[in-house]
Amino acid sequence: MANPFAAAAARINASAGSGPHLSTGSTTFAGASMGRLYGDFEAGNFSPDYELRAGGRLLRARARRLCRDNGYMSGFLGDLRTNVVGPTGIKLKSKVTTVTDTLHQATNDKIEAAWSDWSLPENCSADRHDDWPSLQRLIMSTIAMDGECILRKRPYFGNAHGFALQLIDSDQLDEYYNRLPDPNGAVNEIRLGVEVDRYYAPVAYHIWNRHPADGGLRFRERVDASEIIHLFVRYRTNQTRGVTWLAPVITDSWMYGGYTEAELVAARVHAAQMGVIKTTDPMNGTALDPNEEPKQRKLTAAAGTFAELLPGQELQMFAPEHPSTAFKDFTNTILRGIARGLGNSYMTFTGDLNGTSYSSGRIGLLAERDLYRTIQFWLMGALCRPVYLEWIRNALLTGAVKLDSRLASDYSDVAWKARGWGWIDPLKDVQSRILGIQHGMDSRTDALEDEGEDLEDTFQKLQREQELAAKYDIEIVPAAPLKPRPWGTASEADQEEGQQQDQLDQKDDSKAMNDDGTDARGLLPQFARLLRVAE
Repeated sequence: MANPFAAAAARINASAGSGPHLSTGSTTFAGASMGRLYGDFEAGNFSPDYELRAGGRLLRARARRLCRDNGYMSGFLGDLRTNVVGPTGIKLKSKVTTVTDTLHQATNDKIEAAWSDWSLPENCSADRHDDWPSLQRLIMSTIAMDGECILRKRPYFGNAHGFALQLIDSDQLDEYYNRLPDPNGAVNEIRLGVEVDRYYAPVAYHIWNRHPADGGLRFRERVDASEIIHLFVRYRTNQTRGVTWLAPVITDSWMYGGYTEAELVAARVHAAQMGVIKTTDPMNGTALDPNEEPKQRKLTAAAGTFAELLPGQELQMFAPEHPSTAFKDFTNTILRGIARGLGNSYMTFTGDLNGTSYSSGRIGLLAERDLYRTIQFWLMGALCRPVYLEWIRNALLTGAVKLDSRLASDYSDVAWKARGWGWIDPLKDVQSRILGIQHGMDSRTDALEDEGEDLEDTFQKLQREQELAAKYDIEIVPAAPLKPRPWGTASEADQEEGQQQDQLDQKDDSKAMNDDGTDARGLLPQFARLLRVAE
């Protein structure tokens, strides 16, 4: 009996070999092409820890050098410290309640007062060098530069609170110490100095007692994970160690520094107006002997004098044209890419406000502030919360804070207040907030939190102001409710200036500069318009 499947296959093959057929095109993504254009596009599928094992240490060293020697990178770290942490740091606001779910003010005041005392340098850091806000700023810059920051909680420390924090350099976490797991699960795996369980959760950290470069007797200590706060932002799952935030821009930053250095040296050479003396008559007695080393001849220049050359010689000036006319546009393009890789706007990263309109500057600042706020919330959960929980436990044991447990037993109910930012357009922003509150679309709490303030603290300040005003017999007149101005009621001058401003805002930011370097969208007309609205 004939095989029906074989006969069907024969018919299909016969039909496929004759007549036109449709091409299905590429069966993969264009980015996965193996053509000649991708010959130098090398990539591999490795685990994040494998990549860090191969280049993490060198990445960290290069990032540190850039932050030390590159002005832009140093400024980037300064912006992070200033905008994420600020002068007063992320502050504690105790929210402990009673059994009736009302705030117990006496308990909260005691906790906040004791926390303020612990925040002093002699209590906060084990080396007694930094207070709590300064420690937060150092932690923030370390996370960005090294990619991670390691803190060891020191309970039962020798201070009134029995608790302090010790910062550990990431070089001391032995990344060369690696161990495969036991098949039976009896031995944990060690990845880049971090001992993990089968779910990749940290179990212990293997840390050198001294920095490897300091010399001296060294030993490696196994520290339980409960004593360590390991701060880093993961870019892939199952990642054990952090990567410097400068990793995407290290190459561009280094090349940019070398290019600008070369241009600077060339410009200095151009400013020096150097030259060479050319001997046109080879029979001249002063001609150079090819067997002798050329001698340097100095020409003295003074006002009203001319240098006299020997017979058969002429002076040829050497004046390279640097920097080139394309220098500004080229470097601006590179800096924009670096700024984008770091999450900054070009305006903030470089400090260059030329060509920045009011509207584009506002958009850039708002995007940056969203990034800073995201980092703030991350620090609240990853740093501030574990530090507080360990502190309150030890402070209660040492008596640094004395609380009545009959009124409230759960002291973990706290809030964290990070710094806020001032209004970009104070008049319009405040008016918008007021109208939102009046119409129930916004709240005073949210408005104050955006400014880094607390509603209860603000009410207390207002109450003290009223009491002080009554003491000195000063009447504080409340402001009248704000009413939105109907559209079209602005003065003719305001309308004319507004139309001019709208026309300018529609232009590209790169066209915002006049030939003489002034800003075509100057802020003076806008400030004048704001003042008239305020009146």
